[in-house]
Amino acid sequence: MSEIHDSEFVINHLQQRLALYRSLVQRSSQLRIGENQQHALRQLIKNVFRKNRKIQSPSKIVEALNLGYQSLETLRRVSSRPVQRVSELLEPLTGTTLLRKEEDSSHPPHSRLSVEATKPRKTTLVAPIVWPRPDTPLVLSRPFLSISGKRHIPKLVNTNGIPHLRFKRPQSPFLSRIIRNKIRQREKRFDRSHLLKAEIAMARAEDKWDSILRHTCGIEDDNSGLWDKEPVSALQEVRAKIQASHLKNTALGRTMYNIVEMEKALAEIEQRNMVGDIVSELANRKVLSIGCA
Repeated sequence: MSEIHDSEFVINHLQQRLALYRSLVQRSSQLRIGENQQHALRQLIKNVFRKNRKIQSPSKIVEALNLGYQSLETLRRVSSRPVQRVSELLEPLTGTTLLRKEEDSSHPPHSRLSVEATKPRKTTLVAPIVWPRPDTPLVLSRPFLSISGKRHIPKLVNTNGIPHLRFKRPQSPFLSRIIRNKIRQREKRFDRSHLLKAEIAMARAEDKWDSILRHTCGIEDDNSGLWDKEPVSALQEVRAKIQASHLKNTALGRTMYNIVEMEKALAEIEQRNMVGDIVSELANRKVLSIGCA
């Protein structure tokens, strides 16, 4: 029986809500306000009823209807006089927590600034700078004449024009950082050279224009020298640094190639000495076995 009464209550509630909605819209059109304000008021009424269409609790339905009737009474009272603030007309509806969702009724309203302040800030993870261990020997100090254990021959690798020796995988983070820094520095120099070429073209155009003014109009320039003097000097400096870096990498590659060849030679010598030691050890064991027999 309770379910039948609840269904009848919901049907009656829908009819009352529709009648209340029509009354509010009709009364809002009779107010002494502008068309834009009337449109805003009707849109506010529509939004309020749309938010409350899913309420199923009978007590909350009754409270919402009572607040709607209070707003309708407010519209009736102010219909005969000018309205200063449209937001005050539906204050019984817009000022209640019944229009919000039930899960939001226990939380106070927050402004946009407070919500933005409570959001967690994104933190950018910066990789720490990696340095080699203090006891790590220098690469160019190889090869070592005496080592403990098997000798590992490095591989000469060319990474974007930068030579380096690879002993094992994965590659050292310190070596990776050095290679990245060198590549970035070279790219910056190439970008700088391209920019200077464009500036030189503009400077030479200015020099040509000054020459035209000098020969045709007799206008002399107070500034001594040419426009392209400084860009050309800067371009020559950048090109010298690029050439010096290239020669340095070439010399470093040759040095590392010699290190690899020397490591190979020492590895062969150590292999032969190891084989000789094994043969002599086997011969000694054989002699001892014969003497014991």
